[in-house]
Amino acid sequence: MDEIRQCARARKSWRDVLKIHPAADLFPMMAAEEMKALGADIKARGLVVPVVLWSAQPGSEKFVLDGRNRLDSMEAAGIDFLDSDLTLKCHTTTKFGADAAGKPSTDPYEFVLSTNIHRRNLTPEQKRELIAKLLKAQPEKSNRQIAEQTKVDHKTVGTVRDKLEGRGEIPHVEKVVDSKGRNQPAKRKSVKAASDDCDLCHGTGRVKGLITTPCGTPTSLHVDHACPRCDPVAARKDGVGFVEEKSTALGNGSVAHASLATVQEHDAAPSNFDVVSFADRLIKCDLTGARWLLNALRTDDTRGLRALIAALGQELGDDE
Repeated sequence: MDEIRQCARARKSWRDVLKIHPAADLFPMMAAEEMKALGADIKARGLVVPVVLWSAQPGSEKFVLDGRNRLDSMEAAGIDFLDSDLTLKCHTTTKFGADAAGKPSTDPYEFVLSTNIHRRNLTPEQKRELIAKLLKAQPEKSNRQIAEQTKVDHKTVGTVRDKLEGRGEIPHVEKVVDSKGRNQPAKRKSVKAASDDCDLCHGTGRVKGLITTPCGTPTSLHVDHACPRCDPVAARKDGVGFVEEKSTALGNGSVAHASLATVQEHDAAPSNFDVVSFADRLIKCDLTGARWLLNALRTDDTRGLRALIAALGQELGDDE
């Protein structure tokens, strides 16, 4: 029997005999070179940081919660850490979701975050991927609670949540759990009552149809978004930056249409356009240009922004 087990162990990886908890996959694996260096270090000094296993309660099935890189590194370095019964014989510790009395103990997602968030130097894109994984696993948690766990601003979490909800990847929740474990009503987007006198939405609360130019000429560009006059907050969420008092400076009879034509993206950018990723790429490609654009937007530099719009239109072959 022992010979059979030894032969079985020789053919198996630890991944064949141990299940990995989904929370362990919140963070990406190490690069190959880092893994090689880690294996050499463990071979020389032994396993200093234990592999963490997780079980829902004492006596139930165990999952690898923290230590995938260590196990892979040891396996690649030829270190023998599987016992004859295909269990780990290296340094391990076990966390439980609840104790024998049923009292909650260790939340696997919170444990992985608190253990790894300071170890890893995550890029902005990797942080957004981490937030998305957390929201998919625990959509009932509030934006502020996830922001606190991932060390980002709660608005960043809100942006990722809106995108996932829009794609149907996570459900809309009526209540969320705050950082103190209390159930709170989910803050939904405020919907203002549309005015029957509004010449944009005509009381429907939504603007639909063709965009016209400041001269009143129809274009082939369609819009469907919250009314920027009745509910400017919701309109900005839809990507329309119409502001009534500023738009009148255009001096055109079709003020509203002129404003929409200015801010609505030509060639209709997809609804899932990642503004944060775009900003990240812009900063990496042209830091000076990114700073200029930020200043122009903050100070409402109309002349500079119109020059930028004209230049973009000319380069894209979409100038009017």
